[in-house]
Amino acid sequence: MRTAVLITLGACGGEFRRDTDTECAAGHLEDGVCVSELVYRLEVVSVENSCAAEAIGHVETREYAVRYHRGEADLFVDGVQFATGMLIGCGLGYESADFPASLLPFEEVAPDGWSMRGEADLEGENDACVDGEREWSGAESYSSGEGGGCVYTVTWAGDFLGMN
Repeated sequence: MRTAVLITLGACGGEFRRDTDTECAAGHLEDGVCVSELVYRLEVVSVENSCAAEAIGHVETREYAVRYHRGEADLFVDGVQFATGMLIGCGLGYESADFPASLLPFEEVAPDGWSMRGEADLEGENDACVDGEREWSGAESYSSGEGGGCVYTVTWAGDFLGMN
């Protein structure tokens, strides 16, 4: 059984629901809101550059944490939030207008001004979303105003490590 408090907002005429106890089964309470976190270990499948055919140096693995509440998602790598997005069913769409160059998964060409968009199909504790044995299948596209208009695309596949 879940306990909740409803606060009536007189000016707006709406209601705001706050979780008030530790019966947040799929996550933890944060400022009165149930937040869930899915953790994945991702491996690079491929890295492509729209402006060059040669191979690009890149990281091999990375651990992502997807923290979500009612569809809104924040993504973290190495404890640093790098993107926001929406988790709807098995589909995750996310982006960052100011992606930190220090977190780029490939050898950077331009130091600053990166943006990133990503999409992934993922599954947590069920096996209904991603074909094959992996629980994350997705790609991210990075671009920089200083990078000559090139787009770098990193394709990831990964495994579900658990929920926090």
